[in-house]
Amino acid sequence: MRLRTKIAIIISLLLIVVGFGTVSSRRMQDKRPQLSNKSKTSALEIVKIEVRNDIEAAIVTFKNVSSKNINAVRLAYNKGSLQIDFLGASEPERQRLGPGTTYQETLPLTNASEEFEVSVLAVTFDDKSSDGDPESIKQIIDARRGFTKEMKRLRPLLEAAIASPDGDSSTILDRLKSQVEALPLEKSDDSSDFRQGQTEARQDFLYEVQFLKERQAATGQVQIRSALAKDKIRYDKRIDYDH
Repeated sequence: MRLRTKIAIIISLLLIVVGFGTVSSRRMQDKRPQLSNKSKTSALEIVKIEVRNDIEAAIVTFKNVSSKNINAVRLAYNKGSLQIDFLGASEPERQRLGPGTTYQETLPLTNASEEFEVSVLAVTFDDKSSDGDPESIKQIIDARRGFTKEMKRLRPLLEAAIASPDGDSSTILDRLKSQVEALPLEKSDDSSDFRQGQTEARQDFLYEVQFLKERQAATGQVQIRSALAKDKIRYDKRIDYDH
């Protein structure tokens, strides 16, 4: 084979490889997550999306670009939705998202072959104002109403436990758990979000009781009455906020 022919073949192969690489690069770029422009509010900005196929999730970074404290968010992502109520956080400093503050949320990938999209449907602020899609705002408020109503039913049980002579004993935790589980969930003709709020209140209450029980079993050093009193303060703040 002549040298000129060999050179021509090599150049052709290189062009094929470069062309394939360019197509592959474009395909990879096409699959990169896109910052959604479908958000219904400008108060919370999506600043970064990191798709993690190894954990089948996307880590989304949001930033409060408003001048108010945000205390709840409703998101839509691909075929799912999520409501985040910061008021439920145990730590006071995490019960709101201040102006200029960033926040990360991990959202599941519904289909690895599709581009991941996320949009902010609505936010609510500390001053009880809101911004975004009216229906999404109503869903946030309904869920809070349901939580408050159910927590009002559970609060007397918590108050009795704190006042009990057994308040510093782990037996009070078993009693609380049994009392809550025996209390029928109050039926409501309200919205599904309202009922979800009721369920959330009960789940949160039982989670805290179980957490204290396990911690006490592991360390034997939990001040149970004091811990329950702190839970009551947090629940009271949520109840008072809705009124």
